[in-house]
Parts: sequence; C-alpha cells; structure tokens
Amino acid sequence: MLIGSKLKVFRKNKGLSLRALAELSDVTVGTLSQIENDNTSPSVGTLKRVLKALGLSMGEFFDSVEANEAGEKVCFHPAEQVEVSPLEGLSLLGLPRSAQSQQIQILSETYQPGASTGKDYYSHEGEECGVCVEGEVELRMDGKIYRLGPGDIYYFDSQKQHRFTNVGKTVAKIISACTPSSF
Repeated sequence: MLIGSKLKVFRKNKGLSLRALAELSDVTVGTLSQIENDNTSPSVGTLKRVLKALGLSMGEFFDSVEANEAGEKVCFHPAEQVEVSPLEGLSLLGLPRSAQSQQIQILSETYQPGASTGKDYYSHEGEECGVCVEGEVELRMDGKIYRLGPGDIYYFDSQKQHRFTNVGKTVAKIISACTPSSF
C-alpha cells in the first residue's frame, strides 16, 4: 500500500494545502511532500500526527482501502468523499470521480438555513430518492410543494422540474440517490 498517495487524497479532499496540513500536524512541509510522493515512509508517530490533523484514526485510514474480491472499492469514509456543489450554504458530498462508474449516485446533502439547490428548477434523466435525516426541507416539483422532516422519504422521476430548500431555522440533512449519476 502506498501510504503517501493515500494521504494526499485525504488531504486534498479536506481542502488542505501541504502548508496548512504541516501547521495542523506539526510536520514540516518537506517531510509531508516526501511522504505524499512515497519517497519516504512516515514513522508511526508522524503518521498519527498527520492523521489526527485530518480527523482520522489509524483504523479509519487503513480500513479505507476496503474492497471486494474484484478489487473494487466498497467503502468511502468522509475524508474520501468529494464536494460536488458550487452553491453557497449547500454541501453535496459524493463518491470520487474514479468511483462514478456505478449506475447509482449517492449524496450526503447538507443545507444551511435558507440554502437551496438554486432559484431555478432543474431536471435530469433518471429517478431520484432520498430520506430527510435532519431539519425541514421543502421539495418543489411540478407546481407542488412537499415538506420533508426527519424520517420522510421521497421518490420521483428526475425528469420533472424540481428544487430543494431548507425552510427551517437549523441545518437540514438528506441522504439521496439517483440514477444515472448526474454529477
């Protein structure tokens, strides 16, 4: 296993520069660069400091290589997920592009109060479903308004014009899936 290459993926997915990670971990930029380029192996102590700065335990880091017998990646820990939304107040975390060959796209959606998928309605090929796990979300679709709260599930044809908005005063979270992948 190439530890450095894997650390680089985690660092980039966290949006950290080498310098920022160096400051958080108390490991020099030069050392981190050598590790990420797999030119040197970190000591256990150094690896622990870097992983702590990335918000990972040793177990999470080494478990993140979970794959099935065919060598396909099966589990994606939070640090391996990538942001796919450019919108203010909306975080859509999904699988990395390399994992997007699947027919289903799954997202962890976090809406700040008042945040939405945009003022315009959108549509795309396929079907979409999800469950609201926290907060209050309004789904507008085909001229109708649906209110979603914790535990509510939605399912619809994605070719229908739709948009989502957090209408509550707290953060709202949805776990959604659509097919085919649209991000």
